[in-house]
Amino acid sequence: MDFSGKVAIVTGAGKGIGRGVSRALAAKGARVVLAGKGDESINAVRAEIEKAGGEAVPIRTDVAKWQDVRAMVKATMDRYGKIDILVNNAGVDKQDPGGKQYSILDLEDEDWDYVLGINLKGQVHCARAVMPVMMAQKKGNIVSIASTVGFGGQIGSPPYCASKAAIMVFNKMLARELGPHGVYVNCVAPGMILTPFHDQTPKSHVEMVERMMPLRRAGQAEDVVQAVLWFCEDRMYITGQTLIVDGGGTMR
Repeated sequence: MDFSGKVAIVTGAGKGIGRGVSRALAAKGARVVLAGKGDESINAVRAEIEKAGGEAVPIRTDVAKWQDVRAMVKATMDRYGKIDILVNNAGVDKQDPGGKQYSILDLEDEDWDYVLGINLKGQVHCARAVMPVMMAQKKGNIVSIASTVGFGGQIGSPPYCASKAAIMVFNKMLARELGPHGVYVNCVAPGMILTPFHDQTPKSHVEMVERMMPLRRAGQAEDVVQAVLWFCEDRMYITGQTLIVDGGGTMR
């Protein structure tokens, strides 16, 4: 894979999968815009990329806010004049320090607004902002991060499951709309990936999931990174698809 000369935006770029994707794209020649809510984390990733000889620009962005996303895309265009890749990665869940699982009855409107605002609305904002650019270019790749819980649901994370299911359907619609313009839209649906997202997940739960996996292990960020980069390549005859990366736990 060679992304020399490409301009890529990665949301949620400060840690976990976003950090891994950003570093990998930069290592393969892309100029990477690091979009994230935390200045410290995205600046740390920029330092890592620059130390390795790559180019990265951190832009503080709350994807739940349209004005933030619009400003981030404008800053990218002002600097580079094009956008080749969008990795729609930013995502959150309502988490409890003790690893509590939440019932629908435990959740307030603000909990749903918080998770859906970032996970779903944030992806809509980012896609909406880059669409005119990619349509004018007649090319581009949008890769969104969903989750295997979007297929069958999971006790303990109602808004997270709902948002990830919605992401996959939204991307099918987006693929149909953008396909005639030469823009590819695909999803990667990870299973349990051991990133900071799972810092509050009890070890016993991780071990239970690992016992259920045909590969007998939870995933690492690098497992997802490789799938994302594959979808970022040009000239594939694939769009509107979701690739499951979960060690064989979900077989469809």
